[in-house]
Amino acid sequence: MNWRQKWFVALILTISVIGMAVLEDQRILNTQLTKVVRSGEDFIALRQWTYGILNLPESEKVEETETIPVAAATHDSQLAAYYSMQPFKSGVLVSYEEPMAITAKEDGLVIFTGHTRLTGKTVTILYKSGETVTYGFVKTFEKLPYTGVVAGEAIARMETGAMFLEVEQDGMSLDTESIAAWLQESGE
Repeated sequence: MNWRQKWFVALILTISVIGMAVLEDQRILNTQLTKVVRSGEDFIALRQWTYGILNLPESEKVEETETIPVAAATHDSQLAAYYSMQPFKSGVLVSYEEPMAITAKEDGLVIFTGHTRLTGKTVTILYKSGETVTYGFVKTFEKLPYTGVVAGEAIARMETGAMFLEVEQDGMSLDTESIAAWLQESGE
């Protein structure tokens, strides 16, 4: 496969993924594409599949890095002491009167940091327990995408005001009451 064919295949794949994601956001298609693209294990599998199709030489492949387990003491966060909570799309808007750091509740992987149309600056964490937690309307990011985090480590910082929070367990988003209970029991 020459370089033009590789670029053409990459362009078609990119347009297909973006198009399907847009149709999924508009609820025209009911696929799991967005979840597959955002999850860590599936992203690695998709990357390896793409390398196989494009027949990239070994020198162009990204090498897997060795991970070293680390431990850190956890500390209580201020997230459980919110001022008000309102349902918003697939999560909630939680109001705070003080700026604070958003910390990891357990070890995990940052699978998304960026700006979305719906929730502004947003960070999504995939925790070891399988929970996927999305924090939106944050002020600054402390971690880059596909960076490991340990319990108690700062992920982002927020200003006074509202923050978007969505918690997914077993592929289902929690409702408002469940998120309030999740905040209290997790010590977030």
